[in-house]
Amino acid sequence: MHCMCRKTILSSVVVALAGISSALVNVAGGKPVTLNGTFGELRDGAAWSQTPLADASSIVDGVFLPEQTDWNDGSVWWDNTVQASMFNSIVIDFLGTYHIDYITIQADNNDYYGIEYLAADDSWVTLGAFTNVSGYGLITRGPIDLASNGNDFTGKAVRITTLGNGFDDGYVSISEFQALGESAVPGPAAAIPAMLGLGVTALRRRRK
Repeated sequence: MHCMCRKTILSSVVVALAGISSALVNVAGGKPVTLNGTFGELRDGAAWSQTPLADASSIVDGVFLPEQTDWNDGSVWWDNTVQASMFNSIVIDFLGTYHIDYITIQADNNDYYGIEYLAADDSWVTLGAFTNVSGYGLITRGPIDLASNGNDFTGKAVRITTLGNGFDDGYVSISEFQALGESAVPGPAAAIPAMLGLGVTALRRRRK
């Protein structure tokens, strides 16, 4: 189920590479990705051509596609007007518990992408949503400095959804997600590419 609660708008924070601690790594990099629902299926009469669905692992491969790539070119995509795709979600398992300070997504520009995290007590907590942005196709939002707004979190996984119901045009896609953080058991370091700083909305709410 999507959270349709009112969101609190946080200010955008543009983060330079030099401003990110070298102790932080992309803890989502190379981790297991689970696609829940039906992906890669278009509505009848869609204006877009059917394209191959990228492998789920591409979401955490550390590679950002060129900005403004077509929304369904090399991405994990779905049409949430298709009934079987209406409540799709993407879960990234960190394989450990990490404190997350920054998150980044590259996704279709004119949609909202809800982000939840799995807390230590195995409840899902709503962090917020990446907003829609100007441009065309795949656009990078982030890295968002969560700590600057008091929204840094400790979690074991993240879940990505779309808000739907007027928040997007139904054609949605994700090509990369990154979460920079630390763990008591350090993982392998991952490269941190230069990224754009754009908007994010956020509100925590526990879900069972």
